Amino acid sequence: MLWPAGIIDRLRLCMRAAFDLPAHEAENFARTLQGNRMSAPPEWLKSFADKAALEMQPADVLAPVGCHFCHVEGTWEVSLFASSTEVVGGKQDGLLRFSRFRMDLRALMDLFSEVEDVSWQALPMGPEDELGAHVAVGGTYAGNRVWLRILAQPPRRFSHGRRAISYEPAWEETW
Repeated sequence: MLWPAGIIDRLRLCMRAAFDLPAHEAENFARTLQGNRMSAPPEWLKSFADKAALEMQPADVLAPVGCHFCHVEGTWEVSLFASSTEVVGGKQDGLLRFSRFRMDLRALMDLFSEVEDVSWQALPMGPEDELGAHVAVGGTYAGNRVWLRILAQPPRRFSHGRRAISYEPAWEETW
């Protein structure tokens, strides 16, 4: 397993909040935050997301891990994804590459005190489906209902999280 230096620090939640959400989602997200009087996720949710992200076992150097979360009708929805890497310079300049990783599904399910549902979506369900291929686990964690999704690729709305500079060679984290 090849973990880049400081991976634990980069596994923290990347709160894109309302800035990267479509208008209707941003409005719902803002209402949820206002209704719960919180500006950051609860500590248990940060811990859960970090533990789940650590189950993303990289085949190469994993790009920064992003997280989108929201609280909807009593359930915390959490989506984790490895960001893309933009190639800078050379013949492949501008190309976006996706991190290759595998998931230990048993370890992922063991994070929950109770698992109600496990599913795999092989392809996007339509042109508006930003989640695309993903594994989903629904259940209870620390007394809270959670719907966790691990995405095979980042949603389109998120910019690349890393640049591969081919002439140096070097990595540059962008978020």
